Amino acid sequence: MNLIIAELEPLLIEEGLTLDLKTSFASFQTGERLPSTLTFINYLHKQDQLQEDVYLRLLAQLSVELTGLDLLNPYYDQTQLIDRRQQLQAVHSESSGQEQATTRRLGNLKQGASYQLLKQIGAGAMGSIHLAKDHFLRRQVAFKKLLPGLATAEVIERFLAEVQITAQLDHPNVIPIYTLDADESGAPAYSMKVVKGISMKEWLAQIRRSYDQGEVPEAHQLPARLAIFLKICDALELAHQRGVIHRDLKPANIMLGEYNEVYVMDWGIAKTFALPETDSLELDSDLATKVSLDSTSYLDHEIGQIVGTPRYMSPEQAGGKNHLLDQRSDIFAMGLILFEVICLKQALIGKDMPEILAKVIRGHFEPFASAYAEAISPALKAIVSKANPRRRVDRYQSMGELAEDLRRYLRDQPVLAHQESLLFKSLRLMHLYRTSLALVLILLVVLSACLSAGLIYNNQVRLQAARERQLVFGQIQSALANQAQLMTAQLMRQEALLRELSGITQVALERGLSAKKKPAFIIQMDSDPNLPADFAVYSGFSQARSFTEPLYLLPETHSASVDKSLLSLAPIAGDLQRLLLSAVSPAAIALVPEQKRMQLSAPTNPVDHFLVTLGNGLHLRYPGVMLPADTQPLQDPVYRLGSQAYEPIWASSSPDQKFLSCSLGLFEPNGLSLGMAGIQVKRRETLGVLLSLPHQVPNSSFYLLNAEAEVLESEPLAASALLTDTQQKRLRSSFAEASGYFDDQGNLFAFTRLGRAELYLVFRAKWSDLLASHVN
Repeated sequence: MNLIIAELEPLLIEEGLTLDLKTSFASFQTGERLPSTLTFINYLHKQDQLQEDVYLRLLAQLSVELTGLDLLNPYYDQTQLIDRRQQLQAVHSESSGQEQATTRRLGNLKQGASYQLLKQIGAGAMGSIHLAKDHFLRRQVAFKKLLPGLATAEVIERFLAEVQITAQLDHPNVIPIYTLDADESGAPAYSMKVVKGISMKEWLAQIRRSYDQGEVPEAHQLPARLAIFLKICDALELAHQRGVIHRDLKPANIMLGEYNEVYVMDWGIAKTFALPETDSLELDSDLATKVSLDSTSYLDHEIGQIVGTPRYMSPEQAGGKNHLLDQRSDIFAMGLILFEVICLKQALIGKDMPEILAKVIRGHFEPFASAYAEAISPALKAIVSKANPRRRVDRYQSMGELAEDLRRYLRDQPVLAHQESLLFKSLRLMHLYRTSLALVLILLVVLSACLSAGLIYNNQVRLQAARERQLVFGQIQSALANQAQLMTAQLMRQEALLRELSGITQVALERGLSAKKKPAFIIQMDSDPNLPADFAVYSGFSQARSFTEPLYLLPETHSASVDKSLLSLAPIAGDLQRLLLSAVSPAAIALVPEQKRMQLSAPTNPVDHFLVTLGNGLHLRYPGVMLPADTQPLQDPVYRLGSQAYEPIWASSSPDQKFLSCSLGLFEPNGLSLGMAGIQVKRRETLGVLLSLPHQVPNSSFYLLNAEAEVLESEPLAASALLTDTQQKRLRSSFAEASGYFDDQGNLFAFTRLGRAELYLVFRAKWSDLLASHVN
């Protein structure tokens, strides 16, 4: 209910209406209806709470299917608008050939017993999305399933096509699919990543409010808005290269995460289209792989129908010509969204749905002008106009062309869609180099005419140097981002091992008393330890250890709960050995025992040890190492930090440490803390080996710094002494941002944060060396 009312209330406010939606929704639910925004609006209209014109305007902003519309017929019958879910419920339930084939395809699906549905977080025309808990991996996922009564063959084909399409679009801006499953009724369902954030529609509303209040932060200004839009273009470019169009692009179907992630959502009505035999873009083979579907028979039901959201349709889509749709239909929709991103108002406004559809087909849009009287570049107007012609051949022919023109605009380069006049080119250059040109003009007035040629030459040299500087900095940014991505991936691999250790430990504790006797290798205050046979000092290690068994440290005084925990955790010794092997390589798990022993004791393994500390004082460490008998794990700051963590959390590191520590809380099903699991990795083996210098720039350095700007690793090693106190102080204050750069007395410092850890990758070089290296 809250989701439906939350979606409907802003629309009613725009119409100047105030309705008691909660009371109306309670009456609406007493009938045998499927709850959705569309069916609720239909109910309000039938109860005379919405006038005819308001009702039609609201419908125009929802994703619907229309059938048999005559846009020029003044006697258009509104009853031709269909609620797809009600229509599907009326389909006869007898099994046809298509239904039998669908049933065979679903035969191997297992019911999603490993998921516990917590609450509903979204709903669409045919499916609902729930926040769910994965019992085994101890994480939260989004679980999408069909609404009750809709598991007909056609709906299942649509649903499976949505899963297959989304899963094959492996892109950072497309939501990742985890598993294909089945709900409690045996109908198909699937789990995916939970996105915490807001829709682009809500984001644009926030931006309009900031303009209304006269305080527009940098994140709401046009360059930042276009950067978000470009991420959407990148995701759609991949989809188009693989032969898929979305067909329902609109701000409500785009999510912005809490860490500035952008996701193109809801591929429920996406369809495949024929790729050209010769691809002029010369794509990589991986990107050019066409998305494959088990069945497209559900598309047979779309003949003559108009599918999508009217306000964001292309003319061919609004005309029901589904067989003609290709990537240029999505490009048209993106042009309408770009119009809204730039002007902060919608491109299509009409009193009802037929008027909006007619405007789409005829190409009648609102004037291209900012809703807040901001000046808009003619280049941006040309880009939007190039995306939105009525004829497909007149539009951008790929999403990459649209994105490249926007990037040229952001780089202050001429866009291909706009033929600049000489005057406009001159004005653009004057704006870009206004300071330099003003200086030149003053000097021209002061100096005699005989020196003018020399001044113009010097000015051109400065402009060329600025362009070289900008190009070099772009290359450095790219190299730094690539290095940071590799290092973040390394940290995420260690986090994945920690998550697996946490899941194994929690399952063992919940199962309880799996072993018949306690582990033999226990450290206690009042007795000598019983050590494993392989306990020794290995090459590359300073401390003796056992790679076959973990060692257990008991508290000075312990209760029966400690003994119970010992019996519960004893069977996980084999899992710990497997995790340590997988840290070397997944292939190491399949080696023969002798080779496994060699891999386990290899000093190059990035993982030093795993540990588990329970709230009752029991401490486990693998590989087994001797700890002082008076060690108090519960007093360790890492325990206090990790025992309450629902996500992996990295402890701060200092220069005198060689390790990085990450911890994750262990919890009972009711949410009470059991303790924590941890992993300690070797910093140099994990991250230091990835430090590399781009372009072989002389005298340049890479640093791995903590949040206090202390040098943890450097390449070359001697570079750690080259940071002054002033530079460290400036870096420390700059770390308030996730990434950035600054110039310090001719030195370029560029930095970026690595994942969750408070670690920063920093590149340092002299501008003179950078420019000289680029020229050579």
